[in-house]
Amino acid sequence: MNGVCAGVRVAAPYRFDVTSALRGAGDNEVLLQVWNSAEAALGGPGATPAPAGLLGAVRLVAYPLVEIKSS
Repeated sequence: MNGVCAGVRVAAPYRFDVTSALRGAGDNEVLLQVWNSAEAALGGPGATPAPAGLLGAVRLVAYPLVEIKSS
């Protein structure tokens, strides 16, 4: 997000908090990179190839800011 890496996920849930990388005003740039190793994509030697990569919809969801105050 805007040149800042939001992280890496190797298993679900594939969610990232990009709040700190957002620009206060103007445009924001989102770059999404998805990759998989050949072995993971094919399931190993002799296996039938399985679906790999992004298999569903990608969404950007804005959640309201929640502040938790300790007592």
